[in-house]
This record gives sequence, structure tokens and C-alpha cells, in this order.
Amino acid sequence: MSPSGLVARKLEDAALVIVASPAYLRGRRKPRTAEDLQRHECLPFVQPNTGQPVPWLICQDGRIVELLPEWGGASRPFSLLYSADRHKPLRVRVLIEYLVAKLSTQ
Repeated sequence: MSPSGLVARKLEDAALVIVASPAYLRGRRKPRTAEDLQRHECLPFVQPNTGQPVPWLICQDGRIVELLPEWGGASRPFSLLYSADRHKPLRVRVLIEYLVAKLSTQ
């Protein structure tokens, strides 16, 4: 256990990609350069090590189209952070077990 009282479990390495849903792209000009993203509705991704936002496109219906693959980044660890408290509610324990079972690469 860390001094913060939190436990970190690495689940997987997640590749950084820029994506959009087909529905979002319908009727819009598909971005061809990083500068084109300035004319799109993007959600920011904040770099954990710098706090600086990095824009990306999001999908709401589960289907995605990768955009600007040359701007994708190296994979980053995706971790679950939770309290080390032994008396976690059942729903929290079940979620932790589910995520570890489905996503853990360790």
C-alpha cells in the first residue's frame, strides 16, 4: 500500500489514437491535418505528466473511425486507482474484479 492509502492496478497499455464516429463525420469535412481539428468539436485529453490538454474526437455509438494515424501516440498504461480500505462496498469490489478480469494484461 502506498502512503496515500491508494492502490494502483495496471489494466492494460492503451494506444493513443484520434477517432470519430461515422455519425459525427457525416456532413462534416474529414480532418486531414492536425490543424483541421481546430474546426471540429473535440474533447480534450489532459496529459497526466504535463497537465496540458490534447484534443481528440469521441464516439457515442460505439463505432469509430481512426483519423490522422500519423498523429497517434505511443501506448500509455491504463490503470485503476482505488482506496486500499478493506471495507469497500460490494459494488466497488465487483467493479474492480470485473475490470481486472476483462482488461488486465498482467
